Amino acid sequence: MPPSHVGTARSFLHVVGKTGAPAVEVLLNGEHVRTVTVTDSLFHAGVSFGYGLNVISVFAVPAGGKDVVSSGDTIEVMSAPMISRDYRKMFESYTFHGKTVRRECSSCHAKSGTGDSSDETSEWCYTCHGSMEKNFRSHIAKDDRACAVCHTIDPDMTLAVSGEYSGKNPCYSCHTDKIGQFARDYIHGPVAGGTCTVCHDPHGSVFDHSLISPVSVLCASCHPMEEASARKTQHKPFADGRCNLCHDPHSTNNRWVLTRQSEELCLSCHEKNGTLDGHRHPYDVKPTTSTGRSMELTEKGLLECLSCHEPHSTDTPHLLRTSGENTCGGCHKDR
Repeated sequence: MPPSHVGTARSFLHVVGKTGAPAVEVLLNGEHVRTVTVTDSLFHAGVSFGYGLNVISVFAVPAGGKDVVSSGDTIEVMSAPMISRDYRKMFESYTFHGKTVRRECSSCHAKSGTGDSSDETSEWCYTCHGSMEKNFRSHIAKDDRACAVCHTIDPDMTLAVSGEYSGKNPCYSCHTDKIGQFARDYIHGPVAGGTCTVCHDPHGSVFDHSLISPVSVLCASCHPMEEASARKTQHKPFADGRCNLCHDPHSTNNRWVLTRQSEELCLSCHEKNGTLDGHRHPYDVKPTTSTGRSMELTEKGLLECLSCHEPHSTDTPHLLRTSGENTCGGCHKDR
């Protein structure tokens, strides 16, 4: 069992102990969490908690009623994103994977924590982290790569190397094809920072590409679009939450991390022959009149689809940026 008065940057802890009772009840801050069966005098229970001080209590459940196992079975845990120095004076940092092998643990866990990356190591990890097994296999389909590819099985169970971008970033040890994307002109912020886990769950998920949530939810968590979502006219990819149809989530050589140059991207859906032949408004040329408003132009200062059309949503027909008589008056005040 973890000692009392410890601090952790995690929000989950395994409570392990030994008792002669057939079962134990676990409480968090006085509230029932779960009752677990004791096997060969040993028990373990996972407890999730929030930031701040958490009091975990363990009670034996004998046939005749409920009694505290011993006075040492109340644990005070301070949890915070980063335990500050002031807190460390009061709450010693605690990690589950300690260097000292405890007798209670070694009866089930034969591994010494060498960081071996064999299949056996993964199976050993799954004895405690079983909930990760199914999703993890959606990240790494074959079991020839194990937990120790990214984790060093030491007291901190930390990443083997820094999560910041470098040639040793653990993600790039497998995804070598992504390293070259750093040479592109426009890089999505999380990629530029080497923080792949902002979007991807390294232990796998039920969503494609091991994303932590569906694309529409994930993008909106950093790019709030409530106002745009409330407008009358919406671009179909935007309305469907398919941001990745137009934007590359990693990097491109196009503004706004678009998958193609903006005009080419628009024409890929809106003109079957890939041109704007017959379109009455001039495009791909420099504006010849003052419009009285700022306009989106290509990097060469030329008119393009986005000069007149908003790519996400508007309150005007046809996603037009302006409205007025014949829709032209919004730009051409002299006509």
